[in-house]
Amino acid sequence: MDSLLNLSGCGCLFLGNDRVWMRTKAPCPNGLMHGCRRSGHRFLEVNPEGKVPVIKFDDKWIPDSDVIVGIIEEKYPNPSLSAPPEVSSVGSKIFSSFLKFLKSKDPNDGSEQALLDELKALDEHLKAKGPYVNGGNICAVDLSLAPKLYHLVVALGHFKGWNVPESLTHVHSYMKLLFSRETFEKTKAAKEYVIAGWAPKVNG
Repeated sequence: MDSLLNLSGCGCLFLGNDRVWMRTKAPCPNGLMHGCRRSGHRFLEVNPEGKVPVIKFDDKWIPDSDVIVGIIEEKYPNPSLSAPPEVSSVGSKIFSSFLKFLKSKDPNDGSEQALLDELKALDEHLKAKGPYVNGGNICAVDLSLAPKLYHLVVALGHFKGWNVPESLTHVHSYMKLLFSRETFEKTKAAKEYVIAGWAPKVNG
């Protein structure tokens, strides 16, 4: 198993996604590197642009989250996490809606309602198809949504005092299911790092 060269605790969303994939794809080697402002000299030697996450596969450093996930799926096909086309876009607009609402300074700009609409759509899908996006088995869409929903809950709760409405019972059950998975528990960023990571975007 490759050693982590620099793994700090900041709440990088894409790092969280890739780390969940690697934990789920046991015995996928844990070669993921992560650098924040405190990144060491060795990290910047192999990754001069400082992009995160970055992983070493076949003596090549790859600094792209989507490419990393694709390689992990190709090299370690079992268990398969591929999402069928009919569910591949479920929840795809939640993150952009969350980001717009988080950064919004105007309570009447419609950003909160846009996020609610996306969460309601997810709730309806889970009601019909749950407990996961593709039914009984976890897939790539779930692993992508897990860190996004976690950041949403932590950041909006802290900066806006906002919570996912209790009426969205299927979304709440889904988040509880995802957040309680061992792979997520072992890879999630601490809440204080998530908050620190979003603070510049909120206060900037």
